[in-house]
Amino acid sequence: LALDDIVPFARWFPKNEKLSRVFDTRFYLADLGTGAVDIEVDAQENTRLFWTSARDALAGADRGEIDVHPEVWLPNGAEIVHEYRDVRGSLTLSPIRVSAEQHICTTRATSEATGLRELKDLAKPDVAAAFDTDADGLGEMWIGAFTWSSTRIERVRARSYGYDSTMMLLTMPEDQALASVDAAVATGAPVVFYCYAPHYIHALHDIVMLEEPAYDPERWTIITAEEDPAWLAHSKAETAWEPSRYLIGYATVLKNEQPAVARFLDQVQITEK
Repeated sequence: LALDDIVPFARWFPKNEKLSRVFDTRFYLADLGTGAVDIEVDAQENTRLFWTSARDALAGADRGEIDVHPEVWLPNGAEIVHEYRDVRGSLTLSPIRVSAEQHICTTRATSEATGLRELKDLAKPDVAAAFDTDADGLGEMWIGAFTWSSTRIERVRARSYGYDSTMMLLTMPEDQALASVDAAVATGAPVVFYCYAPHYIHALHDIVMLEEPAYDPERWTIITAEEDPAWLAHSKAETAWEPSRYLIGYATVLKNEQPAVARFLDQVQITEK
């Protein structure tokens, strides 16, 4: 093994006393030296591989191209669920739901070192400075993947709380963002990021959810880009998220074409664990 050819990528080292067994796992990357690598479908477990947003997945179900979306989040996708379930009737949601939460989080070590306790604290330049890794005058924080509905809402929340002027709002795939959280924990660097639960990150690290006022529908107005090009300026989200949940969604035609599959999906028991 040529150690000079590998670089550290991430470290998964849960420090949670509730875990009976702990694995300290390190990940490394190496350049194959072949240039671009083509990903092929194995044609056994997978017949098609593609990246898509929740919106496009539900649109695919409406067109008859996708049968199942295993994790439809609400209230994030409320407007697209309304369109395809209530108006077009092409989407069915399982009656079994999982309660969930969405927050901006930090690590306990970061909270204790910086004094970061409340979400509004990120609007303070001296607090934001602790997260400025490139000396550009702005802290950095991950607010979600580019295609997530929650990412758009987190932009609204940043503007409503005022930290859109003190923090650089980063979007990237979740695996990359959480690898940076792993790296921050391993090196003792401060980190703040969008988080949701249930999620393994809460067992992996000592995570703290930033405090904010309880959800108040009167202080939330979310407008989509399709409704208004100035959606960000005309939206507001001045309190915590509405209590969230996620469910299995599937194309309504399955009830007639594959009734046994539809019955199975309606009975899948999903828990927080």
